[in-house]
Amino acid sequence: MVKNLVSIIIPVFNRAGVIPDTINSLINQSYTQWECIVVDDGSIDSTVEVVSAFAKADKRIKLLERPSHVGKGANACRNLGFSIAKGSYVQWLDSDDALHEDKLRIQMEAAHLNDKFTLFTAAWGSFESTGELAGLEIITRLVYNSFPHVDDFLESISSSYGFLPPHVYLMHKDLVQEAGGWNDKLSINQDGEFMSRVFVKSSQVVYCDGSIAYYRNNTDDLQRTSVLNSHGKAVDLIKSWKMIEKVLNIRYKKQLNYVFTAKQLVYDRIKSDFPELIAENKEFFESTAFKQRHWLGNYFRRLKQFING
Repeated sequence: MVKNLVSIIIPVFNRAGVIPDTINSLINQSYTQWECIVVDDGSIDSTVEVVSAFAKADKRIKLLERPSHVGKGANACRNLGFSIAKGSYVQWLDSDDALHEDKLRIQMEAAHLNDKFTLFTAAWGSFESTGELAGLEIITRLVYNSFPHVDDFLESISSSYGFLPPHVYLMHKDLVQEAGGWNDKLSINQDGEFMSRVFVKSSQVVYCDGSIAYYRNNTDDLQRTSVLNSHGKAVDLIKSWKMIEKVLNIRYKKQLNYVFTAKQLVYDRIKSDFPELIAENKEFFESTAFKQRHWLGNYFRRLKQFING
C-alpha cells in the first residue's frame, strides 16, 4: 500500500466514445498522486485501443483485460481492479462519469486530518456532455454536511433525493477490506448493497466542500444496471434491499427512514410489472408499502418541491 496514493478503479465495457472524457477528468486533477486501473470486461468496440493509447501516454493509467476465468460484470471487474490496487485510498468511478479537477485534492486534504475509517463525500451533478460541466449548477442538498454519526447521514440521504452516486465517495483501502468487496451475484443495486457494508464500518462521514462528482445521464440505458427490465432484476432489487436492511438493522438496532423510503420506491417500481413479487415478499413490504401512506404522500410532495426548487 502506497501512502497518499489514490487508486481509481474503472470497469468498462464498450465505452470507446465516452471513456476519454472520464480519463481526461483524471489527467486534469490538481492532485497528481493517483493510479487509474481500467478493467475491460470484454469490449468488442475500440475501448481497449482507446484506453491503451492513454496508458501509453501516462504511466499512471493501467489497462487490465478481464481474464476468462474471472466472472463477467462490472462488480467482478471492480474487485479485480481492487486486488491489484496499490493506493491507500480508493476512488470508484464508472466509465462514463467524471470528476471535478479538485475532487481528489480536496478530499485527500480532509483525509490527512481524519482516521482511515472516515468516509469522505462530495457534491454531485448530472450532465449529458462535458461541455456543460463548467457552468453546471449543483443543487444544494441536506446531505451535503459532515455527520459524526453515520446513521444520521443515512437519514439525511432519505431527505435528499435518496441517492448519492458511488463516485462521490473517497474511502481508505482498509475500510473497503473491512466492508468486503462488491457482490458480483447481484444484477441491480450493487452499489447500494456495497455501500451499506461500507457505511456500517465507517467511523463518520466528512463532507468535502468544493469536491464534485459528475454523473452522466444520457448513455446507453441497456448498459445501466439500474434499469429494471426483467423479472430477474426485480428479484435482485428486492434481494439487495433485504441484505441492506439486515446489515443496517444489525448495526443500528432500528428501522431507518433510509430503508423505509427505499422499500416504498421498490414497491412502486415493481407493483405494475411484477405484482406477484409483492405477494411473494409480503413480509418485506407490509411494514412500509401498506402502511403510512399519508407519510409517503407528504414525503413525495416535499421531494417534488425540493427537486423543482
